[in-house]
Amino acid sequence: MATAKLSRPLGRMRRSTLVLVSQALLVLGTGSGMKPALGNDDLDISYSFAPRYRAVSAADRIAAKVDSGLDVFAAEAVGERLAKRLGEFGDQLKQSPGNSDSVAALLGDSFAASGWRGHEEEVRSDSRLRLVREVALDGQTIGREAFLSEFGSLMAEYGRIDTAEFKIVRVEAETGRDPARARTAVRFDLVGPAGEPNSKVVQQTGEWVLDWSRTPGGEWLVDHWNVLERTRGVGVGTLFVDVSAQALGANPSYASQLRVSVDHWRSRLDGALGVDVYGHHGVTAGDIDGDGDDDFYVSQPSGLPNRMFRNDGGLAFTDITNGAGVGVLDSTSMALIADIDDDSDQDLIVVTAASPLLFRNDGDGGFRHAWNAFELGSAPQGQLTSAALADYDRDGDLDLYICAYRYHAGTGVRHAPTPYHDANNGPPNFLLRNSGDGTFEDVTRVSGLNVNNSRFSFAAAWQDYDGDSRPDLYVANDFGRNNLYRNNGDGTFSDVAPQLGVEDVGAGMSASWFDYDRDGILDLYVGNMWSAAGLRLSNQSAFRSSSAESERNLYKRHAKGNTLFRGQPDGTFVDSTFEAGVEQGRWAWSSRNLDFDNDGCEDIYVANGYVTNSQTQDL
Repeated sequence: MATAKLSRPLGRMRRSTLVLVSQALLVLGTGSGMKPALGNDDLDISYSFAPRYRAVSAADRIAAKVDSGLDVFAAEAVGERLAKRLGEFGDQLKQSPGNSDSVAALLGDSFAASGWRGHEEEVRSDSRLRLVREVALDGQTIGREAFLSEFGSLMAEYGRIDTAEFKIVRVEAETGRDPARARTAVRFDLVGPAGEPNSKVVQQTGEWVLDWSRTPGGEWLVDHWNVLERTRGVGVGTLFVDVSAQALGANPSYASQLRVSVDHWRSRLDGALGVDVYGHHGVTAGDIDGDGDDDFYVSQPSGLPNRMFRNDGGLAFTDITNGAGVGVLDSTSMALIADIDDDSDQDLIVVTAASPLLFRNDGDGGFRHAWNAFELGSAPQGQLTSAALADYDRDGDLDLYICAYRYHAGTGVRHAPTPYHDANNGPPNFLLRNSGDGTFEDVTRVSGLNVNNSRFSFAAAWQDYDGDSRPDLYVANDFGRNNLYRNNGDGTFSDVAPQLGVEDVGAGMSASWFDYDRDGILDLYVGNMWSAAGLRLSNQSAFRSSSAESERNLYKRHAKGNTLFRGQPDGTFVDSTFEAGVEQGRWAWSSRNLDFDNDGCEDIYVANGYVTNSQTQDL
């Protein structure tokens, strides 16, 4: 029987069993020999397997039996009913924005509203975007008919509503099993194209407070509708266009691998691979062939080859993965393109779940896997999530910091973050010093970076925050406190996050340094988790009622969203999140500063989301 030869480097020899499983899956029996099934676009593969799954998952069956009225958070049962009412209201708005019947059906007989027409503050106005914030006027109250007229005028600008989202972030209800009154704080988002001509896109966001009462027939109606804040934006024309098909469509890998969803591959790849549903796999860009334009590398879940695309100019890219020898099959969180060995070409570092890999650029369109590039003091004990490069010791070459998250199964260490609000049982991160020849040594302990190095780290960002010409390091950690390691200039670091006010206890997922207020002092934006359900529960009196208020506040912080720290002349930071209006970034996996409109001011882009699912409510 013929056998297939695996010519691509898939990692160092002492890699995890998962990699061996990945290699085994590369071979399918054909009856007349064996041939690779993944990672080679030149082969004619006619074998596939599409298993049939139950229409309703076991988890969905269990969830359907859960009665939210039976747990300690009694107000959640009311909140669930009111969320359903608002969901029906949103569906009707999407069907017919101008039909006042949809909102009239929500209003009680003694209805009143406040804050509906306030003072407008123009935040921005140019040829492409107009942004207006409306500030409510104190003491303003209107009745039912005036409210319907005002609401109708707000909806009249829409030709269609594509998004009508109402998130209940706080709920208060009368005590008892069947309360008759309740109050909710609702975060709303209404988005859609304007009427003819429909080249404009209209978005309204903000927060309402709704007072509800239940009729004898069990129907919940709004008695009072108060606008806390409202922002209205109108975009003229299209700011960005999806050119993926135009740029990549000529490559077979685009149609066969990249255009289909993670769910597609989960139903076709062996479950032993553990295909990641969270989708935190990054894309990195760099000029690998020295022709002056950026090429890019796409990281992929376990069992799917990572992809390298060469920029051919004119918005055309060619998949050179196989020829370049970088089709890694391990689950890859991200990669970095940089000159690691100081030979004037760009090398590739791939961060897999089990280990970092270095591919050295051979200068001729390919890469060579440097098997012995990383000398770690001990094997990584947890899933590697990200990495960041900087010349921390100022010796002329780039050093590497690697983040780890959750211990691997089988290590004997508890996986769950403990305690949840301030976890300190995560696997250690690594600082790897570049020896100057393309190899790295583990200096985590001698550099002092082993202090507070037992957290659930998602991302790190180097920057010289204190202006002493030495890069410092911020580490964003999930389930607890973040680190700011100040570079002491002698090869060591000190964690100064508590003293400088940037611990930011929460669900840290990203960090970005920039000078948003243009005062010459660096500021810091941290991506966290914003959760409507978390905000509702953590603010109820029954939530951890036996815990100290300080501990309860830490839990509340976990759900409140992103944080913007403004740098001060004395080297400390103050929280200016609310003032700047940048807290609500949803489930913010990643954030980055960029001047997208070239006006000289740094903007913030936030990538957010969670597990793909047909359900849209918060978990």
